[in-house]
Amino acid sequence: MDCINRAIAALALVIGLAVPAAGHEFWIEPSTFRVETGAPITARTMIGSHFFGEELANYASMQRAVDVWRGNDTRPVTGLEEQVPSLQTPSMGDGLHVLRYQSTNFQVTYDSYAKWVMFLLEAQRLDLMAQQAPGDQIREVYFRYAKSLVAVGDGQGADRFLGMPLELVALTNPYQDRPEFVRLRVHFLDEPAPDAAVHVFIRDAAGAVTNLRLRTDAAGEVAVPTDIPGTYMVNAIQVLPASARMTELLGADWQSLWASMTYDIR
Repeated sequence: MDCINRAIAALALVIGLAVPAAGHEFWIEPSTFRVETGAPITARTMIGSHFFGEELANYASMQRAVDVWRGNDTRPVTGLEEQVPSLQTPSMGDGLHVLRYQSTNFQVTYDSYAKWVMFLLEAQRLDLMAQQAPGDQIREVYFRYAKSLVAVGDGQGADRFLGMPLELVALTNPYQDRPEFVRLRVHFLDEPAPDAAVHVFIRDAAGAVTNLRLRTDAAGEVAVPTDIPGTYMVNAIQVLPASARMTELLGADWQSLWASMTYDIR
């Protein structure tokens, strides 16, 4: 009963707050998703919430790996410290290019139980709420895994699993005709993730953002409709107790993995 009362009180506080919690959402936003043959690819790295945010400059200390893929061919993406846009690379010929960004770890300490609940609400993991209590110092360590699909020239080709701990893989090329749906698979620790929460943000030409809440099927796949032209960000989150190593090194209680994928639909 105490857990239920605590949950009700926390949710009431969340509903009463006037501003949303600061998001961990991180995404790659190319200057254009459709690049002419031979032209370079440039993209901003963004952090924020609900497809609104701030641009991050290039900082090597924040990156574990940044690269571009075309099929099985890959090349590291490097640049000057603090350059903007942070990702600037030559294209690798005609075809679908996949920009990939893996971050180092980041840490946050929640200064209120309500903010912890707001985070769990965003991650659709309210089942974890009772594992902390008001007054607890809640420390989280989190990691970012972002991809972006860019069509160079004819844009032919396919995305593939690139081995990140949490990763979105496009099973549909959004630039080959206009599909009714873009199918994606969520991979968590090298396996498809069934019944995983997926949050889709769609920003149209006027800047209005539409949100969709979806869940993966038994095969870890989800179908994202394409009826709204605009820029799409698909986001997935996994929350789990901190590993023994993260607890020992960083004093973390929880660790979360954040995956995103961006593409556009015309």
